[in-house]
Amino acid sequence: MSGKCGFAGKRVRIERWLVDETHNNYNYDGTTEFVRAEDSISDGPVSEVVRTELLTKNAVGLMLVTPVD
Repeated sequence: MSGKCGFAGKRVRIERWLVDETHNNYNYDGTTEFVRAEDSISDGPVSEVVRTELLTKNAVGLMLVTPVD
């Protein structure tokens, strides 16, 4: 991501949610709460954000990346 997106030179917060066979799945454990799989903030400023996530069959993921001042 370029500086045009507001990330260049800033720390970033990454929040990630996962729905699959065992995570956030009511049929698996009766969960009614949508629990984050990750919530982290980078140690220092970043120039770009590159992530690769491998999902199992029928899984869906959401990743929210926001700049932190």
